[in-house]
Amino acid sequence: MSKYWKVLIITAIVFFAMSGEAYAAIENYFDLNVYELGVENNDVKILQRALMIDGVYTEENGEVTNYYGEKTAAAVKAFQTKYDLYADGVAGKNTLAKMDALNLFPVLVEAQYKLGMEGEEIKFIQRALKEEGVLEIEDYTSYYGALTKDAVAKFQEKYGLVADGILGSESIIKLSDLGYVLSEERAKEIESVTSVMGNLSLNVYKKGMSHVDVVTIQKALEAEGVFEYDEYTQNFGDVTEESVIDFQEKYGIEADGVVGAATIDKLKELGYVSTNVVVSRANGGKQYGEYIAWTDMQELITKGKSVFTIEDFYTGQTFNVIAAYGGVHSDVETLTLADSEIVKQLWGGKYSWERRPVLVHYMGRVFAASMNGMPHAGRENQPEGEYISNRSGDFGYGYNFDSIKGNGIDGHFCLHFKDSKLHSNRAVDAQHQAAVKIAAGVQ
Repeated sequence: MSKYWKVLIITAIVFFAMSGEAYAAIENYFDLNVYELGVENNDVKILQRALMIDGVYTEENGEVTNYYGEKTAAAVKAFQTKYDLYADGVAGKNTLAKMDALNLFPVLVEAQYKLGMEGEEIKFIQRALKEEGVLEIEDYTSYYGALTKDAVAKFQEKYGLVADGILGSESIIKLSDLGYVLSEERAKEIESVTSVMGNLSLNVYKKGMSHVDVVTIQKALEAEGVFEYDEYTQNFGDVTEESVIDFQEKYGIEADGVVGAATIDKLKELGYVSTNVVVSRANGGKQYGEYIAWTDMQELITKGKSVFTIEDFYTGQTFNVIAAYGGVHSDVETLTLADSEIVKQLWGGKYSWERRPVLVHYMGRVFAASMNGMPHAGRENQPEGEYISNRSGDFGYGYNFDSIKGNGIDGHFCLHFKDSKLHSNRAVDAQHQAAVKIAAGVQ
């Protein structure tokens, strides 16, 4: 990103002075409560732009994207350190509130913008239109003139909206969805569709698990007055367990601290959650995943960005991985040292080539898969992409397949789906396919 472009971004959005009477609580503008490593959401663009204004996300960090990667996490951590917040690199309630207090978020508060209007917010609209390639302008202005009207009409045509040149609710929401603005209209839309706080995709949640659904549970418990913590997290720890026990005691449910069937039913009854558990066949209440072919799964994955929550089929233990590489199957890397330790525990306290059936939670769906527990083909202490000797798993000389540093493993693990193949001989592996069928409940 050029210095000139950086200046344009800063001058386009630094003007916002948001008052409490002009907009809803800031969290109402966002799809999620917590933004952390691996999250893919257009709101991440807003966070990155706010960090740019504050000066901790610079041109060296990279472009504005919808992916919360290492560079964004580092910038958030720098922001937190700067303002004496808990510096974990996770943008949760306290961090978002601080950004809000510093007037870093661009909010459109009018119901519509049209020809003849004046206001500093129009500069941000113009910048968005320029990024969309529908407005050619050298300097941003605070006036909604003919050029802006024509550009809005082109933007509307581009996205199948009524092309009247008036930036109304649908167009404002589209700008928000694309990560350019936060808006009153978007806040209202999010509020209307989240009368339930989220979907629960598993049958059981308990201490030690790490899953995105835990955030939904914590939100519901907070609404019930039994969860008090600075930020929501995906980790089901001591605080969450104690809060679940308080909730269960409140409603006469067995107080074991486990969010099982009875607790989930009560959360649904109270209107906090919905459920969408993917079950193709039942066997003692065990959850199965979709028996999806690898060729179809490939269409859903963005290598180097897609983050999966892996659930061990037999134990229900979960950990997080990123789909780092792979052509004939997915090569995944654990995100953190804690995730790597869980893998080791599941494979009997040591890394192993043994195949295990697993469930892959991704994009609100659950897929049947098989994973081995042996990291291979890389070295953590060597740069990714370099050709090195003595790669892990006896792979010898070759490309260093190790993109995640600090997770305590050398290389990556193999994750197979229906009809996926081995890299070595391009053959379907019978053991992996047998494990996939177990995870899918296919006889």
